[in-house]
Amino acid sequence: DYICWVNLGKQFNMKKFLPKLQFSMYLDCLEKICHQIGLHTSEFRSEASYLYLNPADSILQKSAKEVKAMEEAKIRMSRFLHGNRILLILDDVWDNSDCDWFDFNFFPDGTYFQDSRTSRTDLVLFVTTRTDDDFRFPGLVNINMNLLSEEQAFSLFFMEAGAGPSPQLSSSDYALALDIVRKC
Repeated sequence: DYICWVNLGKQFNMKKFLPKLQFSMYLDCLEKICHQIGLHTSEFRSEASYLYLNPADSILQKSAKEVKAMEEAKIRMSRFLHGNRILLILDDVWDNSDCDWFDFNFFPDGTYFQDSRTSRTDLVLFVTTRTDDDFRFPGLVNINMNLLSEEQAFSLFFMEAGAGPSPQLSSSDYALALDIVRKC
């Protein structure tokens, strides 16, 4: 149904934070996903108002509040996306554990999102990273490679998306896919 692209590396470069996903960065990413699939983003920004940080909070208390707010945002996004087929490209991931925040089939406590009224979200994560750590994720297919030609990257993109190496596309879909391949 949808192809979405989020450049996590750009988030880190813009925010000048440590290479770990922060609350404001996560909301920015969720808003980008919403924009790409035509959903209103106001609910995610309003969620930031629920995050009340007291000036007297310790660093640990502030972190716990941010994580709780991120968990609530993930649950809300899971509900928005439920029943859709989505290819989500997470580009330039700096910390592989950040991918868990984008697995909208599972809640933060590890339980599976189920709703008897509709089918589950069919989510495929396509992750690009330069890290060499031991990345573990359900359904992971790890491909270590040198730089690809544009033609090779385009073919790989569609094969991993489940569309075959040369799908028939409208000109706008082709332009979007080419843009994603060039950025990744």
